Amino acid sequence: MSLWLQQTGMSRVDAVTTATMSSFVVHLCAALWVFAVASTRRAWLGIVLSTALLAALTWLARAGAGGAA
Repeated sequence: MSLWLQQTGMSRVDAVTTATMSSFVVHLCAALWVFAVASTRRAWLGIVLSTALLAALTWLARAGAGGAA
């Protein structure tokens, strides 16, 4: 997320801070999801699919940044 925010013109420090604070919301939603579903299979499915989505977005952000890490 910080890579994407930097591409939109946000300073590096602000982008990293915003991405870090946003990660707490992602972790909270993951914890709520796991305890809210009725089965372990559904919990794993939700976590795996959201992880795949975030990984794809990270890959796209790196590709847009010219491969810079």
